[in-house]
Amino acid sequence: MKRRLAIVIGLALTAGLLITPTQAHHRPWHKPKPTATPTATPSPTATPLPTGQVIATFSPGVTAAQLASALANNAVDVIELTPGTYSPGTVSSSANRTRPILLHPQTPGTVTFDGNGSDVPFALGWSGRAANMTFDDLIFTDYLIGERGLFTLGNTLNITMNHITIRNTNGTRPTYSWALYLSSSGGFGPANTRADYWTIEGVAGKTLSGFHSEHDPNARTGTFNHWVVNNVPFAIYIASDATMLTFDDWDISNSGSPHDDGFYSVVFVWASGGLRDICLTNSGGFYVYPAQPFVDQRACLTP
Repeated sequence: MKRRLAIVIGLALTAGLLITPTQAHHRPWHKPKPTATPTATPSPTATPLPTGQVIATFSPGVTAAQLASALANNAVDVIELTPGTYSPGTVSSSANRTRPILLHPQTPGTVTFDGNGSDVPFALGWSGRAANMTFDDLIFTDYLIGERGLFTLGNTLNITMNHITIRNTNGTRPTYSWALYLSSSGGFGPANTRADYWTIEGVAGKTLSGFHSEHDPNARTGTFNHWVVNNVPFAIYIASDATMLTFDDWDISNSGSPHDDGFYSVVFVWASGGLRDICLTNSGGFYVYPAQPFVDQRACLTP
């Protein structure tokens, strides 16, 4: 077995950080095409990354400043989090990276961010451009979100957030508090955003909504596939000049909120893109204006 060679680079972080060029863990994800029978979200599996990756390893107790510093260090390729529960506060980053970075658990499915009633865990691109970051396989619980999102994006480029689970989290204003919020900062919105395989386990009071795009200029190109959303006011709410936003394979249940003259789970206004393979169960319907290239509600299967 190949040895892990530890190196130390100029990263001004405290104990709890280990940096190694080694074989890290990367999880390719595959989901079969939808069939008549619902399929579960794929479970994480670990396979080696190529050698030469520079890895920063953190344990519970790491601070928001330490994580932000690692995200900004262009020499680091991977941030690995050891198993446990993390409460670092809000990690704010406007690092315009030229090399991609991945933040993920060292062991699949073992990292939870516990907000302890606090606000946003990740705010990206609010004092400059944040670029080329991937966040994967993270669980969030016990946050109280204001008029923002658990992930709040301003001026960003190539941000990916996959395999995100949200539990026991509330919003201060149900139709203004979001799981994922695309906004804008400094005259730029998020570009080339991907967020796949999200699960939002909303609370009974439906105090947190799902996806939101608002404030112009907004997003330019985004893909948001394979979401499972339950007990939210709005699953998708877009009211912006965003372009080329696509949503595919969503299971939405027990959701909806009054809007205009009706009761809707999905609001898609003025932006361009489309909705495909959307399953609505015990939920409000679509409010789409103007018409989009495709809007497709799947025939939902009931138990």
